Amino acid sequence: MSTPRTISIVGGGPGGLFLGILLRQMRPDWAVEIWERNAPDATFGFGVVFSDRTVELLEHADPESLSLIRENFQSWTDIEISTSNGFMRTGGHGFSAIARHRLLNILQQRARDVSLTVHYENEVANLDELYSKSDVVVGADGINSQVREHWRSQFDTDIRLGSARFIWFATPRRYDALTFHFVDTEYGPFSTHAYPFSDELSTFIVETDTDTWQRAGLDRSSEGNLGIGESDKRSMDFCREIFTESLHGQELVGNASQWRQFPTVRNRSWIASDKVVILGDAAHTAHFSVGSGTKMAMEDAYSLA
Repeated sequence: MSTPRTISIVGGGPGGLFLGILLRQMRPDWAVEIWERNAPDATFGFGVVFSDRTVELLEHADPESLSLIRENFQSWTDIEISTSNGFMRTGGHGFSAIARHRLLNILQQRARDVSLTVHYENEVANLDELYSKSDVVVGADGINSQVREHWRSQFDTDIRLGSARFIWFATPRRYDALTFHFVDTEYGPFSTHAYPFSDELSTFIVETDTDTWQRAGLDRSSEGNLGIGESDKRSMDFCREIFTESLHGQELVGNASQWRQFPTVRNRSWIASDKVVILGDAAHTAHFSVGSGTKMAMEDAYSLA
């Protein structure tokens, strides 16, 4: 029998929830609690991608959760690339995707099933106090992790912004592959990264270099005019127009869709002060073009549990 422990998880996204669910099943005598700053129905982004290998690993970790996730999967095997020079498609890759809000719903329900305590709309005000009351503190609080920042010198954090600009949409066009379409415009090249994640929508991410972004005047649509959670309507219209062929004339859908630069997060250590650990985007980011951020957080949770 294990000695009872108190595990405090900061962040109620997929990584934090999955860790809590696994610990409740593996160590039912331990006290496991999650603190999440947002409401349970507050989520940004659209689709979450899993490789076949990740699905096998997570199914081994928690068959009940993966059974529910599988029921909501959109799956495909092809990668498609299209440029002004031609078109190519390759097969045999094996990917599945699910809507992020649906994944969270499933994990939230599983948390209730195993009597996991989750404090929503409850940001930790004093990390030192939480540390003193816990045997382990887990920072599963994403790319802007307050846990990582509090112990930043021990984690030896390095964050570097990429120079490219990207904006994240969805579209009713049902892509049937992981799709990279490139278009040349009068301002310069733009590319898109698209894949299906539900019966109704596909993820549709647009990326370009900074010079092209500025020549197109897209920087001016982002200059302090948009609040948190708002979408850049002007850029949405622009992207729909230049990718109308790829979209088959369909619309774009926004969800806090604003131009951003991708931050590459690295930490020399993922452990600080003997009993603080970080996982997922708090510890390491994965570029959206490989669609692995959430699945890596859940793999981290499995390894840590």
